[in-house]
Amino acid sequence: MWGEIQDWKVIPNQEFWIDDNYDTRKNIAHGIASIDIEVIEEIIPKIEVINKVAFEFINDWKETRLNPQITSDIKDKLI
Repeated sequence: MWGEIQDWKVIPNQEFWIDDNYDTRKNIAHGIASIDIEVIEEIIPKIEVINKVAFEFINDWKETRLNPQITSDIKDKLI
């Protein structure tokens, strides 16, 4: 959706970022990752960037692919 890798928002030129963080999310969500101090210490520094990427991606997807018909009044409350 964001085009060429150098144009990616938040994570430009980070070719493997999506694959690496997909595995992290999948392992936590499906209970594969052990919940211990090592895993927590590995993930905590990534949370802010993961949050920013997720927000930008979902927001761009909504605007470019979903084509929502939202009134200005409702939009102001959502954003």
